[in-house]
Amino acid sequence: MAILLMINLDYHKASLSFSHAKPILDTSSHNNQSRRVSYEIPVLSKTYRFEERSYTTQRSHRSHFSQDNTLQFSTTPRFDEGFLAKYNWISPVIKRKTKEERKSLNERIRKNKDMTVYVPVNKEKAMRETFRKKWEHLEITKRAHSAILKEVKQQKQEAWVDKFRRYDMRVRKDEAKQLKVAWAVLYSSLGAAWVVANLIKNRWRLHKRAEKSLTWLKGLSRAVGKIIMVLKEIRRKRSIRVLKLRFIFHLKCWLIRRRKRYLRMKVSLFEKVIAQYTFLQLMSKWKQAILKIQRIWKRCLVSSRLLNLKLLEKWNKAEIEDQKRQPESRTKKRKKTQTNRVVRATRPPEKEIIPEYVKILYIREFKKDKIKKHTLDWKFYRQGIEIFMTLNVSQWRNEDEEAQKPPAPINFYEEFTNDIINDCILKAQAEKILWKTMAETEENNIRLSRMENLL
Repeated sequence: MAILLMINLDYHKASLSFSHAKPILDTSSHNNQSRRVSYEIPVLSKTYRFEERSYTTQRSHRSHFSQDNTLQFSTTPRFDEGFLAKYNWISPVIKRKTKEERKSLNERIRKNKDMTVYVPVNKEKAMRETFRKKWEHLEITKRAHSAILKEVKQQKQEAWVDKFRRYDMRVRKDEAKQLKVAWAVLYSSLGAAWVVANLIKNRWRLHKRAEKSLTWLKGLSRAVGKIIMVLKEIRRKRSIRVLKLRFIFHLKCWLIRRRKRYLRMKVSLFEKVIAQYTFLQLMSKWKQAILKIQRIWKRCLVSSRLLNLKLLEKWNKAEIEDQKRQPESRTKKRKKTQTNRVVRATRPPEKEIIPEYVKILYIREFKKDKIKKHTLDWKFYRQGIEIFMTLNVSQWRNEDEEAQKPPAPINFYEEFTNDIINDCILKAQAEKILWKTMAETEENNIRLSRMENLL
């Protein structure tokens, strides 16, 4: 089938194809159950008669008018332009072409001028060749069609044979099942008997083979084990030698650290044993010290709050006195000779009232600065005392010199003067936006806490 199709493809240029054949239904079969399609040889539309005749006579005139109900425009020349007039437009086109394009153009012109194709003898040869190809294509088509019919017939026969085979199997299904069961029982019983017989027969051979293989495996495992032990010992000795060379310093350091650790452990154990009788006394003293620190801290907090209130009261008094000292606002007019402008000298705008919590913040900042300064003074005093005690006193000072005196304690109330209060007021006025935002956030927090309590 594939060979015939390949042959058919070799002649695909032939004009006659298998599609020109007319199918005919064969109704001779019984009850028209299987209609067979046959193909007849196609009838050619034209036939050519080959006969010898002379071609010396003039050819008959053939009309070039179309068969439709239309007229053809006349192609006769209207004006006498001369012989070379129609070739004038070709010259500039030919000049623009390259040498190769001109060569190909001349080749086409030469082929068009060749009239040997239209000689009757050559024309007859060409016609015979075309008819020969058509006949060969028809023969190939017939053979391919017959091969296709044979293959279809064979497929149908195989389908019918398969259908009857399956029908026979369905009819004889029970018998086949009984036969399969019988053969399976027979094969299984014979196989079991054969296996048991072979086991009994070859038992002593298996025993001997197993004994030989076990003895061989035992000797091999002993040899491999000895080799592995020797290699392990060699590796151990080599690693110890390398460690001795490379890690002696690290091992010594490790031993020193371990000894120190054990010494600390011993000392801690001795201390525990010694202090276990005095532990309750230490705990009671520790409790008394903590309570004392708490009492002192509470007193410090109370005194700090009282000091803040006194300083706040002093700040308020200073503000009231400042307001009393300020003169009333007056306007002064001054006329100038050059211009008629009036210049008014007014008092600066009144200061905005600062809230109490803002004043307390600046008071705390003042106290913090004073405490830092006092700690620095004490630090310098201790350094001077150390120098005085360590150096030779006779060389360091004269007989009239005395040791440095300790710094005096801080008196916050006296040091919080009016100048410092004015500086704090100016600073608060400059940082007005900051403490206003702080106040807003504090109010928002209070409102949120109240809403949460209500919910």
